[in-house]
Amino acid sequence: MSNDIEQAITSTYIRDLFPALSGVGLVGSKSGWALFNNAACSQTPHFLIDREIEYVTLHNFNTGESSLLSKQTTEKLDSARDVIKLWLNAGDEIVVLGQSATLLVRLLAIAYGHILVPGDEIIVSTSNHECNISPWLDLQKQGVVIRFWEFTQDGYNCIDNVTSLVNSRTKIVTFSNTSNLLGEVNNCKELIQDIRAMNNSVVVVVDGAQYVPHKCPNVQDIDCNFYFFASYKACAPGFGVLYGKRKDFDSIPGLGNRYQDKSNYLKQFEIGGPFQAGNLFAFHGLTDYFNTILRQPISTVCTRDIIVRAYQVMEKFEQFLITKFIEFLLSKSCYRLFGPKTSSIKGRVGIISFQHSTISPYKIEQVCSSNNLYVRQGHLQAYRICERLGIALDVGVVRVSFMHYNTVEEVDKLIGVLDRIEELAVDVPASNS
Repeated sequence: MSNDIEQAITSTYIRDLFPALSGVGLVGSKSGWALFNNAACSQTPHFLIDREIEYVTLHNFNTGESSLLSKQTTEKLDSARDVIKLWLNAGDEIVVLGQSATLLVRLLAIAYGHILVPGDEIIVSTSNHECNISPWLDLQKQGVVIRFWEFTQDGYNCIDNVTSLVNSRTKIVTFSNTSNLLGEVNNCKELIQDIRAMNNSVVVVVDGAQYVPHKCPNVQDIDCNFYFFASYKACAPGFGVLYGKRKDFDSIPGLGNRYQDKSNYLKQFEIGGPFQAGNLFAFHGLTDYFNTILRQPISTVCTRDIIVRAYQVMEKFEQFLITKFIEFLLSKSCYRLFGPKTSSIKGRVGIISFQHSTISPYKIEQVCSSNNLYVRQGHLQAYRICERLGIALDVGVVRVSFMHYNTVEEVDKLIGVLDRIEELAVDVPASNS
């Protein structure tokens, strides 16, 4: 084990970087709360908060004008966008920001709706979050054919299950890097290569919302056309982020005002004025965070290598938590684990969903909450996963999702409660209805 990992595990230096975790507030270090709903929303390091305060204090001017103050602000926001590109390894391609990842994929589908014709086909993975299914289904109204790509029992997107679906009419294939319920890690690079071997003109859209918080994204390496995620799930500001190749943005109509330059992709997809500009400026603090994880001065110029190594530290620490928790679930016959049964970080991330044989997910959530353990229950907007695996939508699952700032002590506390769940849940209502 490297010194970086040992220090991360044996000290609080990472948690101390998060005001919400290190203070005395509702979830601070003295509150006793453990946060295991990180797949919905992660916490924010102080570096990013400091940068947002800096923006609204010193740089809060309109962008895109010829005045000096406007030019300076525009440059600072452009350089913050460059941080996102470095994070994704996007090179000189396009990164668009929006209110949410859900909105951005909806806009993307609307844009493609202007150029697709009746009989064109879109392949949609059934392991997708609903935000990456419903927008494409809506295109059926204009004659687009939707074909569903079924996942394996462990949750993986298998190329064998899509081979019979790809043909000369296939225009778009969309799937998730990682499911928000199953926690599997799909090999996007291999899948995209195999899909393009069958139809080289296919546009591939990948949902990275549950991958980016845990593993270092590399859009150039997997060679997708579009990649989207929610940065607030990855310790960053509250944005949806859409990466796309320049040539693919060129091929679709923009959605901005008619008089605007159609080649200005930001004007066409970031409609209106500077959207949450302070949040965008805060991305500068992300480089400070990556440097600090590696115990380097924040003045160190952040490179792609630094980001990759910072993720290695985060990933290896999460491995301890994943292994400990999955081994507990697998040791208990009363728990059913969904997704990969492995605890290896090569095959999954720290998103772990399960059911108890006799106690409802709602009851488990309530017991956990009464013990200051924040978990999630429900269908998680993963309707088709639930249908495929026989999970009743009104019952759902319990989802525990880790981040690198969680601790072994927190996991031990969660295991202790789940080990006594039958005793602790006796007087809890079966549902909130």
